[in-house]
Amino acid sequence: MKQRIFAVILAIAILPLQLQAEEETEMNDIKDVIEQFKKSGDQQNPELAEKSLHEESRIFYIGKDGVVVTRKEGYLRALESKVIGGTEREMSVERIEITGAVATAHVQFSSNEALFDQFVNLVKSESGWQIVNIVLNFQPKG
Repeated sequence: MKQRIFAVILAIAILPLQLQAEEETEMNDIKDVIEQFKKSGDQQNPELAEKSLHEESRIFYIGKDGVVVTRKEGYLRALESKVIGGTEREMSVERIEITGAVATAHVQFSSNEALFDQFVNLVKSESGWQIVNIVLNFQPKG
């Protein structure tokens, strides 16, 4: 009887630690995907972006004429043709929230020229975490 009670207490004590370790692993995986996306822009590397962006991903930002929506294909073409990117940026992950196979992150990229404040939504599939959309605010420095 004492052994059963001890086993139950031990299981109850270990479960939160196991769940915390799993969540930490998921957060690190999400950070890795966002870092890969950042590098794709810094290096103007469409192959890195291809891996981090979901097939149906969209990027939203405010342009001169209002809200602009860029699909994955357009983003990849812009990287490939060197229309965007090419500047190293620092990354700061402000917050990540995970609910099952869905996550959201508040991330800031900054360079000497600008600050990119982004809200990144991700989904987890068999191939891992991928970005489904980004809503960003671009602020030039200076």
